[in-house]
Amino acid sequence: MQPTPDQIRDTRVAAGLTQEDAAALIHSQRRTWQNWELGTRVMHPGLWELFCIKVGESTPNPATSAACAP
Repeated sequence: MQPTPDQIRDTRVAAGLTQEDAAALIHSQRRTWQNWELGTRVMHPGLWELFCIKVGESTPNPATSAACAP
């Protein structure tokens, strides 16, 4: 499942990252990250999983939700 803009933002903030830092973590651009948080673009599930892994969260469970499990 694809994460919602709120899930993307909330997970980034919980990890203590700026949009620029979060984007760099998954080899993306800050503007792309902004678009994901605004909901004007959809984040690929693979990038979401990579982000969750890199910030030390559990990987998303596609059967329940797109959010990284606490």
